[in-house]
Formats: sequence, C-alpha cells, structure tokens
Amino acid sequence: MIVAAVVVLVVTLVTRHPHHSNSDLADATHSSTTTTTATTSSSSTSAVKYLAQINLRSAAAGSKAVGIAEILEQHSVREIAIIGQHVPANTKQNSYEVWLYSSPTHFEKLGFVSPAVGKKGTFSDARALPANAASYRALIVTTETAEKPTHPGPILLRGTITGLS
Repeated sequence: MIVAAVVVLVVTLVTRHPHHSNSDLADATHSSTTTTTATTSSSSTSAVKYLAQINLRSAAAGSKAVGIAEILEQHSVREIAIIGQHVPANTKQNSYEVWLYSSPTHFEKLGFVSPAVGKKGTFSDARALPANAASYRALIVTTETAEKPTHPGPILLRGTITGLS
C-alpha cells in the first residue's frame, strides 16, 4: 500500500513543479508506473532520477506510526515525497512539520505537512529540498504547537538520510 501511494505521490510531485512540461509528465508517469528510470534523452525532456529512500519509524515506543520518503531529482532540482500511516490525527492545537536534522543545533525546517492529518491517520506531502540536504543525517516529522517553530518539537517519525551527495 505504501509503495502504491509513493508512486501516485511521485507523479503528483513531478506535475506540481513549475519547471515541468507535459512531456516531463509522460516520462515521469512511465518511469513511475513501471518502477524503472526513464532512459529517453532529448533536449526537451529529462527523466526523473530516483536518489534515495528514507524509511520513517516512530520515535515513540508502542506507536504504529510509519512512513516513507523518496528523494528524486529532475532538471537538477531535488525534491522529496513523503507519506505517513497510522499517524495520530492533528488537533486544533498542533500540526506536523518536516525537518532535516543532525543535532539540536544543526537542523533545517522544510515546512508543515499539509493538509493536516485526519481520522484516517495518513498524510502525503511533497516539496523541494535545499541544496545542502546531504549535510543532514536524518529526516524527521515533529509535532508542533507553535505557528512558526524555530526548532524541532517532539519527534513523531524519524529516518536516516543515505545516498545523497
């Protein structure tokens, strides 16, 4: 189920990016549905390149929350697609935020999970990655109560970043 959701999210991610053309969508759809990387090359299209997968596990003992993130590249732009399952629904007092993380002094906010997690306990999110993403050791999803957090809150999901350079 997670793999199918990532494939759908990858196609959504590719089509949302303002630099992608309709021919890019065709390449991305082909490579995503066949789970291979498109090898067609021309001056007007560029294949989506799969760079890494991050398995996200709950930071809380006994929690069933899990997730997966895939890092992709197209036109030299790196993007991340994230999905989560068995995640507690957000309340009016909290939200989930995605961060790149190495230590309490070395982290970077990527943004809030949107839309908020509902009763089904799932989310999907996609966004661009900063150029320095490889300098971080982990991807975390935190529970936030502030509108504009300046540092990560309690960790809901965490996964190790590997395969980026």
